[in-house]
Amino acid sequence: MYNVRKQCKTIFFLIFFFIMAICSHGQNSLSKTNEFSPVFVYPGVYKTRTVYNLRIRENNIYKGAVYREIREKYSLVSDTPAEKRFAGTTYIFEELKAEGRDIARKVDNIIDGSFTVTSDGNIKRADDSYFPLITGFPVYPEKQNFKIGDKWRAAGDVFVDPLKKNLFTKINFLCEYTYTGIIQYKGVDVYAISAQYAMRYNKGDDPFGDKDLEKVSGSHKITIYLTTEDALPFFLQDNIDDIYTYPSLAVSVKGFSHTWYSDVVPMKRDIIKKDVIESIIKSSLDSKDFEIKEKEEGISLSTNNIHFVPDKADLLPGEEKKVEIISSILKKIPDRTFLVTGHTADIGTQESQIELSVKRAEKIAELLKRSGISGDRIIFTGKGGSEPAADNSTDEGRAKNRRVEIIILED
Repeated sequence: MYNVRKQCKTIFFLIFFFIMAICSHGQNSLSKTNEFSPVFVYPGVYKTRTVYNLRIRENNIYKGAVYREIREKYSLVSDTPAEKRFAGTTYIFEELKAEGRDIARKVDNIIDGSFTVTSDGNIKRADDSYFPLITGFPVYPEKQNFKIGDKWRAAGDVFVDPLKKNLFTKINFLCEYTYTGIIQYKGVDVYAISAQYAMRYNKGDDPFGDKDLEKVSGSHKITIYLTTEDALPFFLQDNIDDIYTYPSLAVSVKGFSHTWYSDVVPMKRDIIKKDVIESIIKSSLDSKDFEIKEKEEGISLSTNNIHFVPDKADLLPGEEKKVEIISSILKKIPDRTFLVTGHTADIGTQESQIELSVKRAEKIAELLKRSGISGDRIIFTGKGGSEPAADNSTDEGRAKNRRVEIIILED
């Protein structure tokens, strides 16, 4: 059966690598003429936010509309004359809308990845990374001072796994690019570039791919807007129309995505950590109930002193006040995203642990929002008992494992 979340994963990676290469446009010396010259200078830290609106059909039967959001942040972790290496994290959210009912929003997938970019612009993913699933896209010729109507073509390939088999199939494509000049978008002068390519695959084209994938057809028509000030990305739209055919299943994905790019201001971790600790000490909360430490993703605030009804996501009487105090502390931190993660003791099935931990994280996220933090800044997930903080074989250890963690993300 078709898995909606993974069906769109390839589309996500297409957008990611389009943005990655476009982000490499450095400043150019041209004023606001209709000419521009791409210069490849990768940024040190950047983030993207992509929103998808897709319609899914299986064997020509409408299954629903998918609203997806993908947030990425990547940092340059090493830089040599031969190559640059990037590493980062991607958060994937999804809602399937069918028959007028919305599935609750949460983090559906968290993907860590790393990749290298060689001096000639080639991208190679690490052996243990999802990245990249697309190479050779986009490509710019050596020509500079592009004029309106200038076109170029370049070959690329993309790896797809629409049915979540962990068996990737390579699809080759030929992309055509056109520089269309300066336009105004939402009151801002931008350079506009259009690109389009066809998805074409027949069974056996990739001898190492999914033997059940019989055919892929589709098209992507993409528009990218770059600021005229520094030729950095401003907005991207991808019009998507793909069909994946298997022996008894044809999956159609149609719709569009919008992508925004922005720089990341480094977080002053030592200051934020100190302020959070001091705020907890000054509050009515017991500071001994909290563990505050730095993680790769940001600053983690963890506590096992927010108590729920056993085996439920309902808080015990008086516990909401603790969340309100935590919210008042987090509200002092501007612009950052808060990742709420629920953890349980390792009791029962893994599925029940995950389900309970997600529901409890969602409850805390709802209370944070109700206490005045914007919903756009709150995301949540659940890890069940997969990340124990103590020995799960003792009552004391299991009590410590039943905890809520809030990470102030450096995004």
